[in-house]
Amino acid sequence: MAGVVTEFDDAAGLGTITADDGATYRFHCTAISDGSRKIEVDTAVDFEIRPARNGRYEAAGITPRSPRP
Repeated sequence: MAGVVTEFDDAAGLGTITADDGATYRFHCTAISDGSRKIEVDTAVDFEIRPARNGRYEAAGITPRSPRP
């Protein structure tokens, strides 16, 4: 899936991605695939979704998208 990071709290390590279809998914910093544990708001990303607690879904395998030339 593709989307944009719309929130990220460095202290808590929690963020939100809004997918291109408008759905929102929470994530923990450990879901960032490069291991950096930080990501900037407004970063375009590719990601997968996986089941989370309470019957919801969360973002995983988060990879910043390369800028298009």
